[in-house]
Amino acid sequence: MVILRRYIIKEKMRFLVDISRGSKGYTLVSEGKREFLVEKSPEQIIEETCNYYGFDFPGALKAAAKILEDDRPGAFIVNPNETVCLLSSRSPLRADSYFINVQQIQFLEGIGYETKVFFDAEHIVTIPTRKVHLLTRKNAAEKLRRVILERNIGSKSIFNRPYSEYYFCRETGIYMLNDDEYEE
Repeated sequence: MVILRRYIIKEKMRFLVDISRGSKGYTLVSEGKREFLVEKSPEQIIEETCNYYGFDFPGALKAAAKILEDDRPGAFIVNPNETVCLLSSRSPLRADSYFINVQQIQFLEGIGYETKVFFDAEHIVTIPTRKVHLLTRKNAAEKLRRVILERNIGSKSIFNRPYSEYYFCRETGIYMLNDDEYEE
């Protein structure tokens, strides 16, 4: 199996889970058609990904809690460009937690105290968590992702326009945008 030193979470990533190999800790990453190990914990990978996009892991958890109006949502955005939203099977700070990309989940099947997560026909993982618990976190993650997408689509910025008409105001001594640009 391939071992990487660094990894940034992408849209095709299915899940991350912490595993031990000898005395060293690794993270098993399932992405696309391959699985590989990374020489970091899932929390370190998530922190690096968040830092790559300009924020941090605790900030992502706080923002998700504020948006979802929940103290412990278990879901958070790690890649705002592709709105990759991860949910954790347990507390995000526990070592035995799976971090699952909500976009990749097809459906869940409960078997007693375990849940089978179906990603596609050939990728299935069994997680030691009840289906109700995982389904609640999945719904929270989908809601968070939907809210972020709505905010991104609805945002209008003057900097995204091809050009802006402005004029020099002699009274204030600064350049002003034309008022008709703000009307819809």
